[in-house]
Amino acid sequence: MLHRFLAYCSVEELAEVEGGHLAGADGADAIVVTTAATSWTVRPTPAAVTVTDGRADGARAEVTAGPDAMLRWLWGRSGADAVTVTGDQAWATYLRRLLAAGTV
Repeated sequence: MLHRFLAYCSVEELAEVEGGHLAGADGADAIVVTTAATSWTVRPTPAAVTVTDGRADGARAEVTAGPDAMLRWLWGRSGADAVTVTGDQAWATYLRRLLAAGTV
């Protein structure tokens, strides 16, 4: 989901993210997604999203859940209450908005 959909969003899809962008153009801000023993680091900008395997230190937010709950959260489906967000909730919400734009 993160690599195949989010990282390959077109500039047009990202430009139209509902609610606007939190991330700056430098790609320094990160959001970590963790499920089971696997983590990914998402670095958004208004023009692109980079997804790397592993976790970055100093992320704005971390979204954690079991595999099934995480998949539902990434797709915006029910069961999101099983997801835990640490850090800034606004950045987790921003990630959901980016995912919504990239999976139209």
